[in-house]
Amino acid sequence: MLAQPSGPPSPPVLLSEPPSSARIPPYPFQLNYVSLCPVSIECARHRVERGATGRLRPRKEDSGSSTEDATIARLPVGDGSVRDGTEHASSSGQVDFSWVADEPLEEESDFCDEAITAHAMVETISREDPPNWYCCAPKEEDRICHHFPGKQFTMYEFAFREAGIRLPFNSFQVSVFKWLRLAPSQLHPNALAFMRAFELVCQFLGIGCTRALFFHVFHLQRSGSRGRHNWVSFKQPVRLFKTYEDSVRHFKSRWYVVMPITRAALHSLYYYQREPNGEETLMSKIPLRWQRDHFDLSTAHYRVKYAMLGEEDRLAYKKLVDYVQSFSLAFWANRQGVPYLDEAGELITETRYINTKALLECDTEEEALALLSAMPNARDRVLKLANQVGAPDRVPKKKKKTVARVSETAGDAGSVASGFPPP
Repeated sequence: MLAQPSGPPSPPVLLSEPPSSARIPPYPFQLNYVSLCPVSIECARHRVERGATGRLRPRKEDSGSSTEDATIARLPVGDGSVRDGTEHASSSGQVDFSWVADEPLEEESDFCDEAITAHAMVETISREDPPNWYCCAPKEEDRICHHFPGKQFTMYEFAFREAGIRLPFNSFQVSVFKWLRLAPSQLHPNALAFMRAFELVCQFLGIGCTRALFFHVFHLQRSGSRGRHNWVSFKQPVRLFKTYEDSVRHFKSRWYVVMPITRAALHSLYYYQREPNGEETLMSKIPLRWQRDHFDLSTAHYRVKYAMLGEEDRLAYKKLVDYVQSFSLAFWANRQGVPYLDEAGELITETRYINTKALLECDTEEEALALLSAMPNARDRVLKLANQVGAPDRVPKKKKKTVARVSETAGDAGSVASGFPPP
């Protein structure tokens, strides 16, 4: 029996080993996929030598491919989602998708076309180890929000290729998905990029990467109308991170199906909960299918105010804000790199923030940490066309640097002042 979490569950009883009667959940698809598609499974691995440093993005030579993307695979077509006519069914009966907005319901996967290759690097393992995860293409009639049989779930290619997320999900990522009651593919790519960048910054600053701190820095932003919902994004009441891209292009149709094929992978997603009657139920640690429960609560419910932070998180937040405040200003320049000056003959500048995209484009964690170390003193220029700045006699005066100041009043529900609204 498989159950998805709905609402705050009672504290589970975690078992060190599943009961003997249910130690190996059935995998009717495992042997078929392994025997039919051994080459694709090889491509789904991120192969690095033992002892290698953690890698945000793969080396081109890892795959032996001449293309720009490492670990390219043509995905075999899976069994497709469970459906009954035009309705998609689950073990509990018909699943209602009337709450889902048009875009997720209209976009079929690009990988239904066998000629299109996918970035299928979903984990980091050594060359000697067998893969723990398997990727396959959906069928043409499948959609990102549909329910797939067994332990299969949908993921956008962006999560692995650009955001650098690797399976299994780490404890921070699990805590975010669980708190939001959202499947990973229900989050907008920019939200996934913020999550990964936040992890790296916390590592660099030596502060705890906690769910409470994250949801103090980031608040929710929803899209959709008339009770129909799209992807969930994050916004910042106090801007500390740059958005990965203002508009992430072509992500909507680049998705595929992922499934665990080893016990270790399975246990990273599920646990056994003992019921009052003594029976044990296999429960998912996070939502793996699109579900509506998240939208039953307002966005304010998921927000963590400053007064709700523990002492360590408050100190961590101050350290994060101080780090961003230490950044030098960026200056405006034209295509030739010539800076614009204001009426007083001084550089026109603007505040800089943590460069999320540059951070995730680093090849290794060491490179990312080095970038964060150099980021405060970087002399960034912001490209501005002449018509964006104005004629010489109308060049704006130098912008004042707007700063965020952490409130030192413990009882103050607002965490910032001087130029920013309280979160």
